[in-house]
Amino acid sequence: MKVISVTAALDPYNPQVASGGIPAEHVIFKVSGLPTSTGPYLRCTVTVFHMGQPVGTTSLGAGASRDSTEQLDVQVSGENFAGQPSDAHVVCSTTTDPIGH
Repeated sequence: MKVISVTAALDPYNPQVASGGIPAEHVIFKVSGLPTSTGPYLRCTVTVFHMGQPVGTTSLGAGASRDSTEQLDVQVSGENFAGQPSDAHVVCSTTTDPIGH
């Protein structure tokens, strides 16, 4: 996996969670070279770090392709920031479970 970019974002307002947009980091990453022997579906977990500390994590389910560019928002604790590719850690694996568990 190769992280291409990490940029500040605001997820849509949810009055139960925050008074404005929800701070997030928009992560774009390239998936390639995963073996098909462990299954046809993909599961990725993305963790965002700020100043060396984990501030948010989320998962991407089975709809992704083993050789593709993927993007998602990771909600972060505290304020969003102007991230760098090194601020995100992506781990992907293949699975036989189409739900991605």
